[in-house]
Amino acid sequence: MCGNGAIEGSEACDDHGPSPVCSNTCTKVSTAACVACENNGDCAGSVDDCLGPAATPFTSAKQAACYTVMTCIEKSNCLDGTSAISKCYCGSLSTAACGAAPFTGAGSPDGACTKEIQAGMPDITTNGAVLGALIAANRPAGAAMERLNCQKIMNSSACLDPCGFTPGGPAFP
Repeated sequence: MCGNGAIEGSEACDDHGPSPVCSNTCTKVSTAACVACENNGDCAGSVDDCLGPAATPFTSAKQAACYTVMTCIEKSNCLDGTSAISKCYCGSLSTAACGAAPFTGAGSPDGACTKEIQAGMPDITTNGAVLGALIAANRPAGAAMERLNCQKIMNSSACLDPCGFTPGGPAFP
């Protein structure tokens, strides 16, 4: 049972609830080395982004949506190397083409995590609005991407290796 402090069944971790390393559904979303790197630099404020803003914390469902986006991006490696955060949503489309594309169906964004990102922004129905909210911490998908983007680009990219963004590196974890 997730949240009881014991790793059981299909759980990858269990920290008595969500933590910077473990999601509220007991999925591993980071490593101790990555969290240490985040906390030693400019990303300390984003390690708990999936909990939501302090004034309006995310519900359990919104936390799960945030962690699902993190997991998708980490497992797909869509942010590795020189890839921008928009690649995980837009896929083969340029950012301009992505913004103008249909939201769903033929010609729509085809990124590795498009569906997860859209689910993490349930009140948004245009690609332009999604692109504008990619690192908006008040939305579950934006909170996940803000944290991952910080891991990749802040601290002179010191967290690339410990957080798993090395070009061609293995899928997380």
